Amino acid sequence: MPMSAPHLSAGIAACLCAGFVTAAAQEVVLDHDYRERKGTSVKIESIVGTLARAGALPYRVTIRNSTNTSRTWTLYFEEGGSWRSLNYETIHRIEVPAGSSVTSTVIVPVPPAFTASSGYRPHSYSAVAEGFDPVRRSNSVNAGEDWPVLAMSRTLARRNLIPLGERKEELNHGDQPFGSSFDPSHLPADWRGYSALDVLLLDEESWKGLATGVRQAILEWVRLGGRCDIFSTDPSFDPGLPGAPVSAPARQTRLGWRVHSLSLGEIRAATWNGEELPRELVNHYHTVHRLEHSLARDYGKGWPLFARFGERRFNVLIVFLLLFGFAVIVAPVNLFVLARPGRRHRLFLTTPLISLGAVVVMATIILLQDGFGGIGMRVALADLQAGGEERRLYLTQEQVTRTGLVFETGFSQQETIEIAPVSLPESRWNPLSRDRGSLGDLRFSGSRYEGDFFRSRNDQGYRIRAALPARARLEFRGETGDGAPPDLFSSLGYPVEKMIVNTSGGVFVMPEGTRADPGTPVPLEPGGESATSRWISKHSRLLSESLREQVEDLGKEPGRWFALATTPGDLLLDTKEAIRWKTEAVILTGVVPELATATSPAP
Repeated sequence: MPMSAPHLSAGIAACLCAGFVTAAAQEVVLDHDYRERKGTSVKIESIVGTLARAGALPYRVTIRNSTNTSRTWTLYFEEGGSWRSLNYETIHRIEVPAGSSVTSTVIVPVPPAFTASSGYRPHSYSAVAEGFDPVRRSNSVNAGEDWPVLAMSRTLARRNLIPLGERKEELNHGDQPFGSSFDPSHLPADWRGYSALDVLLLDEESWKGLATGVRQAILEWVRLGGRCDIFSTDPSFDPGLPGAPVSAPARQTRLGWRVHSLSLGEIRAATWNGEELPRELVNHYHTVHRLEHSLARDYGKGWPLFARFGERRFNVLIVFLLLFGFAVIVAPVNLFVLARPGRRHRLFLTTPLISLGAVVVMATIILLQDGFGGIGMRVALADLQAGGEERRLYLTQEQVTRTGLVFETGFSQQETIEIAPVSLPESRWNPLSRDRGSLGDLRFSGSRYEGDFFRSRNDQGYRIRAALPARARLEFRGETGDGAPPDLFSSLGYPVEKMIVNTSGGVFVMPEGTRADPGTPVPLEPGGESATSRWISKHSRLLSESLREQVEDLGKEPGRWFALATTPGDLLLDTKEAIRWKTEAVILTGVVPELATATSPAP
């Protein structure tokens, strides 16, 4: 039967919308067939889009090698510009056997938004292989600050990405798209691949169809502060996290969502009709916490760890005398004494020697004033989730360093980490100050972190996150009676002190002056109703504001325990051997499932 004009228009619009969403799901940023060898090609696709303001983005790389020789492709991902105080370069090497094709997922860190004077973000992608001409492509996105970074599964996006975007424009919530669309089968099995997102949106079918490694990666990202929203047509839907018990009972929101708290993050279960998402979601997502906000706002003058550092003294007189002395020697003394008229050819020797001498004098002054390497302070929250199949230690480390003379500005780290610079107060020592006008370059290549991570004579701060393998735990051996402390045994692998345990029967603390060594019972005594809030207030004061608030929320969970590591350096991640750490502290926390039986949190 012939289709009427209105139906035909609707059909065309539907096809266009479907085509738009499909294209958004897999944005091809580089696609090249080599003329040197037919059948050899390289293709790079973004998995969740290219718009980001911090964290890292995942890319899907497909390389076909039709030659009779195994070859290695070196891929370069670059982001930066003259208006940025920081440029990033990420290097990945992929070996492709002769006559085969390899598909790989790579993770590419993104410079924080506060290091740029605008939301304009230029990217370049390069592929280099021996025997082939280099390939390079560039694009750019506008990553403004008026809207969070969202990614929707293809099923959710098919009918909703465009209408939600139109509603967003009606409400004047920025020029960015509502979100990107992705193919769930291409999601990475590395938690860092989600770290650029403020919220990951999945439908129930896509969630259940994820590979085990991908679900584990999403869980790790959520534990470290991410948020995953799962939409189901079943009002009683449970995310079902094998080996990862929910830390607290689900709570209901005004929108009717069931919120499951998992350490520092959340998994939210929402109900939908299977076709259209409610348009009020636009206002809801406009107010969610943005990843880049904490990096830009939490580490300024209000950061207690930096305040304890104090200000670096600057001796203006020494600098003036050095410059004045150099000017006198390099000009009148050089021209009229060392290379006087008739001997001007000596300038080719005296000028470089004078310059070299000035450098030696300056380095000597820096060495006498600041020494080699530098000093630093670092604190961390270590969330131990060793139960079931999870067996992870989730580390959020915050650190600030003050360097003297540094010859090697990079470092190596074998653990898989995310490291992000934070915005310290404006000063002549802060290389990311807006008035410095100097560019910095950070390069990521496997376990090597190179570039200006630790410049000479600079104050620099970093937030580091990692999901590390762990089997250590607190073991529950049974209650000892009404009002008595639970019988706990330490299998942590390191000594701890000042422990506090939040149970359904009350709060218990470790007696002053005692500690729990590995392989020993944990000494506990009643601690009082407000013991948890007092403990957190006292021992989390050096953390950034956002992390401190998250620790306070953890303190409300039944079954949750906290302790201080007596040897914090054993748990912290090293980023520079030359740094001497003046202050180190690690707050350890975890959940004893047998103690989390209350339907409401303990005080």
